[in-house]
Amino acid sequence: MPDAHPLRLDRSRYHSSVHGEFQSTTHYWQDGLPFDALGHLVTDECSPEQLAKADAKAPRVQMSDVGCQRSEASDPSSDICHPTSEVNLELWAKGEARYLPGEVFAAIRERYNKSVTTFADAIEFLVNDVKLVTKEQASAKLLGMGGAAPAKEEA
Repeated sequence: MPDAHPLRLDRSRYHSSVHGEFQSTTHYWQDGLPFDALGHLVTDECSPEQLAKADAKAPRVQMSDVGCQRSEASDPSSDICHPTSEVNLELWAKGEARYLPGEVFAAIRERYNKSVTTFADAIEFLVNDVKLVTKEQASAKLLGMGGAAPAKEEA
């Protein structure tokens, strides 16, 4: 089986589900792209235009437990990677993606009209209220970061 496409369904954003009895593996649609029950892109059912769109939306940088890969042109003092311009809250809540705190808080505020100020509050909201991920899937490391978010320093 060929390697799966890196694009995944973002369950924190609007998506539609497919119902009925038929032989298709497509269970969800998001941004005009088909996804299976696990949230993987169904490349067999994509047209060349859809595959090009999926390639454009796919993350450019792969996250790992070791850290992220940076080019020489990037700021060496930054330890936060930005694989896409859009925050995937499901991957973040599972600990599979890293974003700046302000980006995560802004995404929650924009999508759910909820204001959170700590990672622990964000994880608790996504697990208990939104039910985006289960308690078992939630990152224990992020849940333990209960301190206040760092304040912006004004120059």
